[in-house]
Amino acid sequence: MLKGMHRHGAWRRARPELQLLLVRLCVGLAFLPQAAPKLFAGVEARGALAQRLVGLGIPHALQLVVIGGVVEFALGLMLLLGCATRFAALAGALSCASFAIAGGGPWSVDAWLKSDFPDIGA
Repeated sequence: MLKGMHRHGAWRRARPELQLLLVRLCVGLAFLPQAAPKLFAGVEARGALAQRLVGLGIPHALQLVVIGGVVEFALGLMLLLGCATRFAALAGALSCASFAIAGGGPWSVDAWLKSDFPDIGA
């Protein structure tokens, strides 16, 4: 346990630098499991993911799988190491910006809530 930190409310009184480090490590670690199958699982795994994307009508799916894996791995490492952290965080946020603009799409909870599904019990 860190010096001066007691059992109750320790994280509230923790130094902001420690809190920021923990958040940065957790977010950086969240990127790596997403990148690993795209880069290190082999040709079969990349091909299977690319086939799913092709089934959705996305062209150049294999190239996108590899590029996505490289970007996710690089951003994860950058956040973990604290290297160009602001750039990495901004790039990660921009990669999700399309969902903020376009929404979840037709196969999402948002679309389901807006639809006129009949009541199940009726």
